[in-house]
Parts: sequence; C-alpha cells; structure tokens
Amino acid sequence: MRNEVIVPSIEKSSIKIYNAQTTAQAEGCDWHIHNEFEIFYLLEGSKIFMVNGCTIEMQAKDIIFINSRVPHKTLTPIGSRGILLQFKTDLNGGDFENYLLDFIYKAQKDFILLREYSDMKVQMEQIFIFIREEDKDRKTAYDIFVKAYVYELLGCLYRNKVLAM
Repeated sequence: MRNEVIVPSIEKSSIKIYNAQTTAQAEGCDWHIHNEFEIFYLLEGSKIFMVNGCTIEMQAKDIIFINSRVPHKTLTPIGSRGILLQFKTDLNGGDFENYLLDFIYKAQKDFILLREYSDMKVQMEQIFIFIREEDKDRKTAYDIFVKAYVYELLGCLYRNKVLAM
C-alpha cells in the first residue's frame, strides 16, 4: 500500500480539487492512504470504493466522506464523472481556527456514504457545484470561496449529526 502525497490545487491551502471524468477506459486507484480527508460527489455513472474491507458501490448523486489515514482504493467505469475534494484539517496551510474539524477525528468512522435524499444532501450537492465553478473560472478571490465552501460542507455534516462527536 502506498502513502499518497496530495498536492494542493488551491493556493495557500491544503485543498485539492479534482474534476474526475472517465472517458476512454475504466480507471482505478490502487490501495493507498493519505493524511487528507476526502469527499467525493459522483455526478454521473458509478464508482466503487473499497474502504478498509468494505465495498461501496456508488450511484450518481451519492456523496462519500473518507476519513484521513484510512486505506482505500477505487474503480471507476467509463462514463463516470465526479468531483473529488481532499484537504487537511488546516485548510489555510497556516494557523487557522479549526473547531469545525475536531469532530472528524472524534467520529472515528472510516467512511460515510450519503445516498438518501435530504435537504442537507441537496445543499451539499449545490456546494459541490459552486466549488467546481470556482475552480473552473478562477475569478478573483476564488480560493477564499473554495475554503468557505469546504467549511460549509463540513458544517452540513456536523449540523446534521452525520459526523457527530
């Protein structure tokens, strides 16, 4: 198993955004771990996550949260599209208040799959779209908006006790 080193795509932060699209052939990522948390939103198609002995078959509109340092691998069939966010608790790459993120360590869950319709899930889907647009357009202060949106995603999970202490 390899220890993946995540290179941030947002300046002065630990956040990486990856717009994933499988067009030519099925793709996969072999077993790995990393220090960052991971949230993946599947826009279209399907995706398989294997997380610490569990197999999760994602469907379009599913969202999965994977805790840091949890072994996982993926398989993505042709025609799948999604948005991947990876980040450390310190989103700014410096000394920043991270009270919202303390609960993640205390939750001690390897992963959480959000599949059922709820107001929270609709809100999270919209936030992912905003993040994708900010990353694509890269207008002035886009990095500030992306950081705020990541905190909003985590706030949704916390407020709705998906990642409760």
